[in-house]
Formats: sequence, C-alpha cells, structure tokens
Amino acid sequence: MLLIVAEGREMYPHAPLVFVTCEIRFPLAPSLGNDATLESLAAAFSGALPLPDEVPLAAADDAAALLTRPERLFRFTNRSRTLSASVTRNSLSVETTAYDGWAEFKAHVFDAVRVVAAQTQVVGIERIGLRYINEIRVPTPVGDASGWADWVDPALLDYLRLMPEGVPETLTSQVALRRGTAGLLVRYASLRDGGAISDEPLRRTVPAREGPFFVIDADSFRVLPDEHMLDFDIQALEPVLDDLHEPLGEVFERCITDRARAVFRGET
Repeated sequence: MLLIVAEGREMYPHAPLVFVTCEIRFPLAPSLGNDATLESLAAAFSGALPLPDEVPLAAADDAAALLTRPERLFRFTNRSRTLSASVTRNSLSVETTAYDGWAEFKAHVFDAVRVVAAQTQVVGIERIGLRYINEIRVPTPVGDASGWADWVDPALLDYLRLMPEGVPETLTSQVALRRGTAGLLVRYASLRDGGAISDEPLRRTVPAREGPFFVIDADSFRVLPDEHMLDFDIQALEPVLDDLHEPLGEVFERCITDRARAVFRGET
C-alpha cells in the first residue's frame, strides 16, 4: 500500500475530513457592506467563485436590527458548491468540503485576502482561526458510544465510566487549551445518524448517511487585539496560518487508532 506523505504527514486516500474553514476577523470596514462593493467583489471573485449570494444575518423583525444597520454577508461560491469565500464588514471566511491539501487551501485563503485588500483598507487582523471537522465512519457495526474504543483513543471515552451500568447511546465533550495568544478547541462526539454538517450552503462531497459516526471537530485560533493586530497581508499571514495548522493534524492522529488508520488507507 503506497502511503502519501505531505509535509511529514500522511495523507489518507479515504480521509474522514468533511469540512475545513479559515475565518479572519478585523475591525469594522464599513465599505464592505455596500452594494457597490458587492458588485466589485463579485467581479473579482468571478473566475474561481462565480456564484454570488447575499445572506441576511439579522431578521427583519429583530428589534435590535431596527435600531442598527443590519449586517450583510456576501458569499461567493464555485460552480460545484464545494468552495466559498464569505465577506462581512468585519470578517472574511473561506470554506471547503473538497479539501485537497494544506497548500491548495492556503492558496484559496490568500486569493480571498488579495480580493478584499483590493476593495478597502483593512486596519489589521484581530482573530484568525482554522477549523477541521472529521466524521469517522467504520465498516463494522458500532452499537453504542463505548463501541468506538477500537477506533478512537479510549481516553476520549473516559466519561462513559461515570455510569458503567448505563447504555451510552451518545457522547459529546470538548477541551479548550490556551497558550499565549493561541488557542485550540477540540470537540468530539459519538452520534447516531446523519452528519456533522449539512448539504447547505456547500455541497458535501460524501453524503451523510444512516448509522453511527464519531466527530472530531478541531479549531486552532489566535487572538490579536489592538496593538498586537496582524497586518492584513499575505506575508504577515502565512507563518501564522502555518503555526495554526500544525497542531490540527497532531490532534487528529492522537485521537485515532491504528485500526482506524487502516480504514482511512483503504486496507480494510
């Protein structure tokens, strides 16, 4: 079996990754909510992301929305609906359900940053985060949450011991870690049916299906307020993105077992 390794990390032919997003938050840039900016953004994104859409973020009957300017989100999507960039007056998000490696995804983020930077002056980056969601599905039946012990690190299932006489149908938990301005939030869950993400607004490349699955949802982020803000440009952004990306693969590998790796490699 040929194992593909990128940047020292194994790339599984049947990886359980279903969704990846990068969110960049910055101080209010009012012009990003204008109709003229929507037209300019649509033209700039038209090559790779030719489908524009506006998503209201505040309901018309929301009392707060009547007193303030309703927020607007402009989303630009590719034709297959597997990649998008979303822009508000204080954020940029790039999302995909068809992840093809870190280098390619990072290039999509850089393209979106260039587009936004060409539209307005962004003071700096206040927060940047990377989020990876994996749905682990296995070929043998998993009767209840305790049945995942063969596929994920048994330490993740320790809470099930609190009531050993009970049947653990589901399990949800999260761990938040902080180091300086950087943080890592890991959520995991044993679920019975469906999927961790829907088929909207992006289309899943692997449809959700009936049967149990285990979710590993990891968010690596950095908060950079006030004088510590990062410049809104690629040169400043790239090393920070690489630093945020590094622990995500490590966390995933620590969460799974060799039996799960064999499934992701297509060996079983």
